[in-house]
Amino acid sequence: MIALTAVTPSGHDGPMDTTRTADGRAARLAARRHGLITLPQALAVGLTTDQIQHRTRTGRWEIVGRAVYRIAGAPASTHQEGLAAVLSAGPTALVSHQSALALVGVGSPSAMPHLTVAPTASARTPRVVLHRSAVPFVDRSSVGCIPTTTPARSLVDSASLVDRHQLAELVDGVICGGLAQPSAILGAARRSQAQPGRKGVPLLRSVLGPWFQGIQPGSPAEVRLLRRLDDWGFPAPISQVRVRSEAGEVIAAIDLGWPGRKVGLEYDGEQAHSPRHLASDIAREERLRALGWRIERVDKHDLRPSSTRLRDLLMSLLYARAA
Repeated sequence: MIALTAVTPSGHDGPMDTTRTADGRAARLAARRHGLITLPQALAVGLTTDQIQHRTRTGRWEIVGRAVYRIAGAPASTHQEGLAAVLSAGPTALVSHQSALALVGVGSPSAMPHLTVAPTASARTPRVVLHRSAVPFVDRSSVGCIPTTTPARSLVDSASLVDRHQLAELVDGVICGGLAQPSAILGAARRSQAQPGRKGVPLLRSVLGPWFQGIQPGSPAEVRLLRRLDDWGFPAPISQVRVRSEAGEVIAAIDLGWPGRKVGLEYDGEQAHSPRHLASDIAREERLRALGWRIERVDKHDLRPSSTRLRDLLMSLLYARAA
C-alpha cells in the first residue's frame, strides 16, 4: 500500500500527519515549559535537525540560548528568561540570588538573570551573571520546572550584592511571605561558608536581628521599626510589653516599649480604627498615663529614611528620663 505524501512545513517531502504530530508534541511540551523547548527534546518528539533549522530560519522558532528555542507567540516572561538561562548553562545550573527571589514574588528581577553553577562546571552563557559555588541539596529548590536556590540561600547570596535597605526589604518579604524562617536563613548562611568571613553574611545577620526579638512574622512594619531604632543606636525595646495595674490586672500589651523608662510605641497600620475601638484605645491610654507611661503612635511615615520625628522624640523621652 502506497502512503500519501505531501510537502511538509519544513519543505521536505514526507508524511504530512507525521510532521504535524511532531509539531503538536513540541508545542504541548513547550506550553508546559514557558514556551521553550531544547534541541534534544525537539529531536525526541520526532523532528529532524533540518526541520528544526527550517523553523528557526522562518521565524516559527526563536533561538534564545545554546540549543534552546522559544516557540513563536509564546509571551516573554521572567520565568521564561530564567528557564532559558539554566537550560543553556547545563545540568548543574540554578537560578539564584535576586533572580530566584523574584521568581517567588520577592523583590524585582535583576537586569540579567543570576545563575549559580558547580565550581567545576564549564558553563559559558551570554547575557547572564554567572556564579560558581557548591550548593548543598538542602539549599536547592524549584519554581515549577525551573531549578533554583531556596529563598533562604538566595538571601545569603544576595547579601553581598545589595545595600542594607534592599537586603532588609528582601528579608522581610521572604519571612512575611512564609518562604523561610529566620533560623533557616541562618542555617543556609552557615552552610554557604566554605570558610569563615563570606562577604555579606555579617550584614545579613544584622538585618535578621529584629526577627529574633519576639515579633512574629506577618508584621513587617514593626520589624522595620525595630530596625530603625537599632540604626539610630537606641537600646533594644521589648516586644508586646504587658502592663499591669496595681492590682495585678493586665491592662495593655504595648507593641514595643522600654518598661524601665515607661515609654511605649504603638504602630498604627493602614486600617483606621472604628469609633468604638478609638474610644477603647483612648481609655486604655488614659490608664497607662495614670501609671506613668508615655505612649507614642508610630505610622508608615516614621519609617521613611528622611523622617527624624520619632528619633528626635525618643532622644528626649528616653535620655531625659534616664538622666
